[in-house]
Amino acid sequence: MSMENQDSSQILRRVEHTSKVYLTYKRQIIFSQMKKNVLLALFLGLISLGLKAQSIVLVDPLTCVLGNTENPDDFEIDTHWDVINTSNTDKIIRVRRQVLSEVSGSRNKFCWGPLCYNWDTEESPTNENLLVTIPGGATNSTFSCYYQHQNYPGQTTVKYCFFDHNYPADETCVDINFAVDVDCVVGIQEYNRSSQLELSGPNPVVGTTNLTFAHSGQSARFEVINLLGAVVKSATLQNQQGIVFINSEDFENGNYVCNLIVDGAVHSSVRIVIAK
Repeated sequence: MSMENQDSSQILRRVEHTSKVYLTYKRQIIFSQMKKNVLLALFLGLISLGLKAQSIVLVDPLTCVLGNTENPDDFEIDTHWDVINTSNTDKIIRVRRQVLSEVSGSRNKFCWGPLCYNWDTEESPTNENLLVTIPGGATNSTFSCYYQHQNYPGQTTVKYCFFDHNYPADETCVDINFAVDVDCVVGIQEYNRSSQLELSGPNPVVGTTNLTFAHSGQSARFEVINLLGAVVKSATLQNQQGIVFINSEDFENGNYVCNLIVDGAVHSSVRIVIAK
């Protein structure tokens, strides 16, 4: 082979080698960029999931509020629950009301923060002096809702939604049923008016006390939850009536809610304070 041919072959091999190196480098760049895009998508997805996580907890809202037209004290019936901001940051929480079904002639309203609103108010306003800020990890106890049957029996169902003023997708809702002279129907379940849970001893609880219960359901459970919504005591109730004992030594000092759960739904609640 002549020197000229050898030079040409060497040049050709160098060109091929350079092309392979360039292609390999190009693939590495493309692959690296693809990894970055995938990581970015995952990161944004995690952020999105984090933003969608609910940070508003309602402490034991009573599903059914019962009344009787023959009882003057039941002309206006009401219920209350605490609202917890479980996040680590302060949140401005507002309330929205939606009447799902209504007894003609009745009316209902709610209170939140510094004000009890008119009967026709559907949403707490954005006025700066009326906004309710709950610090991270704190509890607000200002919510309550009221129902006046105006001597018309039946059931009215109202949905209350608590949402972050700055990020409305972060919300928690609950349906409250006001039942007057009728059994309360929750979905396909019926709330029997005979279900009850009553504290027999003093409150705050010091030492041992007991609660009496009665129901007519198929199954029942007694539970105690703290203000974070965690169940700290639970027991299956074998009979349709009886007594449940509470020993304050089994709990930390603080506020708790005792629930009578019948056929999977909360039928009666009692708030207790443990003070050892």
